[in-house]
Amino acid sequence: MRINLAKYNGEYIEVEAKFGHYAWTCGHCNLCFENITLNGEIVTDHIWIQLREVKKKGYVDPKSYVKGGIYKIKAKVYVYRKLSKVTGEKTVEDFGFKRAKITPWEVVE
Repeated sequence: MRINLAKYNGEYIEVEAKFGHYAWTCGHCNLCFENITLNGEIVTDHIWIQLREVKKKGYVDPKSYVKGGIYKIKAKVYVYRKLSKVTGEKTVEDFGFKRAKITPWEVVE
């Protein structure tokens, strides 16, 4: 869970993150970023961003993101409910990013 993001709920923040990979789920592409840091402090180990939440003119190609590349992400933190592994109902609160602007910061090879 991304509980450290709770204090930023509803706010735009700018973080740095390493791109891990992307995956297609239910017809939608999601981008996985790892080691999310804010002002040098890790706020979460990973986060998934829906490709449709990435702000950019035209089509965003998930293949354009470099695995291991460091990116700056400016996004709005929001709360959502996900399925509980115990009950199977949407009762667990978690935090994510929406309206994300993602720019390359540094490419690591």
